[in-house]
Amino acid sequence: MRKRIKASYSPEFLQWARSGRYRNPETGNQVKFDSLPDEEKRKIHERWMALVGNQLSFPTMEPKTEEDFDEFLEGYEDWSEPELLTYLRDNRIPYKAHTTPKDSKLITFNYSGEKYVGESDQNGEVSVQDADSFMDDVSFNGNVFDYIEEPNFNDEFWDYPAPVYHGTTEEAWEDIKENGLEPRSDSRGLTNKGTGAAVFTSLDTTVPENYGDVLLEIDTKAMKKDGILPYADREEPLIEADALEALASKIGLDNYYVDREEGLDPDTVVFHGPIPPKYISRVNNNVKTANKVAHMWLTAIVQTASKTNPKLL
Repeated sequence: MRKRIKASYSPEFLQWARSGRYRNPETGNQVKFDSLPDEEKRKIHERWMALVGNQLSFPTMEPKTEEDFDEFLEGYEDWSEPELLTYLRDNRIPYKAHTTPKDSKLITFNYSGEKYVGESDQNGEVSVQDADSFMDDVSFNGNVFDYIEEPNFNDEFWDYPAPVYHGTTEEAWEDIKENGLEPRSDSRGLTNKGTGAAVFTSLDTTVPENYGDVLLEIDTKAMKKDGILPYADREEPLIEADALEALASKIGLDNYYVDREEGLDPDTVVFHGPIPPKYISRVNNNVKTANKVAHMWLTAIVQTASKTNPKLL
């Protein structure tokens, strides 16, 4: 068997490649260039060669001046990714390069007290904005998952299912005992109208009291055991808000915050599928009653302890 010769890469390419992180096709993790399998390294090198041609672009490209750089930042000049990285390197301007799920690259750097984000397209051309404007555009366009991996809440939830709760009325409970919980869309509010038909539940027992006098518990562990796994998710506005803040942190905006709309709760779990009645049980008549019973139980324990051994108090 012929032994494959390990590829040798130019210093110019390695400097460019080591400035970013890449998805390892074997593990799915974001890793440095040197940690990639050899075949993936070769693919990245081929893309780089297609970008810069057969010339070693870093030492031979025309030097850029500070005036050129200012023009580029103001949008009056078009630069390629190698040109930007070379200028940042040669002028000792710290930068970070980030790969994205859509295989573009974000280059973040500070200059004259301002944070900037450069985004390279598939042709290697870079568009640049200050970081705040970049985030405003991403938020307005609703394309945050072009730049950051979309979380998989469904897999995370069903890996470690926890009891969830649903508030309802006495009248509805009679039907639920027979037919279970069906996805509905007629109860959506303004904040979650885009969610569509779903069963809304909460990990917090105190939240469902706003939706009825009857508190129901759903045994998701038993559902998993029986292979009943309706798609689980969070409310879309919360998913997007968390993702925007994660992207802002990634590009260096540590104080970026997205206001959450009133009425949305991070403990909400949305099921896009029916829940059979065998997994639903009534916890008590009212959440407030449950809290009152718990308080009475604790009070009784304390009183008993004080009578039997006053030194404990």
